[in-house]
Amino acid sequence: RTADSLWITGMDDSPNIFDDGYSVKSTNGQDPEFYIHTDGKIGIGVDAVPDTKLHVKSGTAPQLKVDSDTNTSIEINGAAGYEKSILFQNSDSTIWVAGVDNLPNIFDDGFSIKQTENGNPEFYIHTDGKIGIARAGLAAVPSYSVDIQAADGSTEVLRVYNTSTGTDVDVARFQVGRTGNP
Repeated sequence: RTADSLWITGMDDSPNIFDDGYSVKSTNGQDPEFYIHTDGKIGIGVDAVPDTKLHVKSGTAPQLKVDSDTNTSIEINGAAGYEKSILFQNSDSTIWVAGVDNLPNIFDDGFSIKQTENGNPEFYIHTDGKIGIARAGLAAVPSYSVDIQAADGSTEVLRVYNTSTGTDVDVARFQVGRTGNP
């Protein structure tokens, strides 16, 4: 272990929960700012051994920033037939899942947003471009360009309105069976 006035690096047993990995910290006896466990898991700002390959913890936002002088993207890549998603949680309890989920398997090839992991999605875009929306979760893959399903017994399925007080304001236009302006 090396120590100077700025950083302490190396194997450290204080606090003892970090005793079997490599740490970098600014204050002796405190949690490390950066930690690598012997199983390869990395923690940044954590107060316990990381439980995932990369665990970032901070009291301020944002915790992760991706920056570039050109195009910027985040890639989530996984094997076909397996989940590729982002989980939004409160206190380790999932409240929303967004991505490509492998279950139920009728929805495994499109993008979904849902409240329950492996549950039926509330919003779904199929690979053919069809969109499905359902308050209680879609029961089937969308059959139409926009498919709104109300399987929860609701009598209110779609509401379109305009709060403008101007003249010549369309609330909604639906055109069937011809081209051009109605």
